[in-house]
Amino acid sequence: VNLWVIQTTPSPEGDVLFAMMEEVARTMEEFMGVPFPFTDVVSVLIDPSEEDYGLGSAHYRSFMLLSRRGSVPRNWTTLYHEMGHYFFTFGPRWLSEGGAEFIQAYVYDRLGLLSLEDRKPQTWRTAQEYCLNQEGIGNIQALDQLQGRYHLCPYVLGEHFFLTMHDTLGEEAFSAALRDLYLLYRQREFKGHAVTEEDIYRAFLRHTPAELVDALHAVYDRLHGGPYEEWGPSS
Repeated sequence: VNLWVIQTTPSPEGDVLFAMMEEVARTMEEFMGVPFPFTDVVSVLIDPSEEDYGLGSAHYRSFMLLSRRGSVPRNWTTLYHEMGHYFFTFGPRWLSEGGAEFIQAYVYDRLGLLSLEDRKPQTWRTAQEYCLNQEGIGNIQALDQLQGRYHLCPYVLGEHFFLTMHDTLGEEAFSAALRDLYLLYRQREFKGHAVTEEDIYRAFLRHTPAELVDALHAVYDRLHGGPYEEWGPSS
């Protein structure tokens, strides 16, 4: 994988951007268990001092738009999220944004910046305060109420679902389910078929040990709200 940075100002002394891009790419590849999906990772970097380019971070498939926020790993939060989108660009928005947020949390954990255990209650507090209390949105199924508006809720509700599922199933089963979904997306990518809510449920159920199926359904009831009873047993 080639790493590219396009920027209008020189990198500051001690800049760790390239090292962080490599660290995130390797971590994602190891976690997902499949090769990194692109041969080139391109970051278009805006220096905050350039007032004419007051843009936030974004991912455009072929490149990322980032704003430099310092030269230490903790300052590259947006990098972790946007690089997560190299894998998570499919399915419902809560899956793609929640998946990218989970990658950010996972990299933080691996770097010793913030553990998954400590991040989980923080994410849930944000979900309660912002989504449930302000918007009346208590689970993923209720996100349809947003009607396509830009919103924080798909990010935090999706991430909290993933953090809880990671705790419930264990990392091996959890990452295997996400890998199945990613590979399913790649199979359907050029056929115009989307990854559905039922596909997501079946992927998790397929990798859930029999003794944890009740726990899986408890997570779905509480955090997702999807009608998994209608989908029947996994094939």
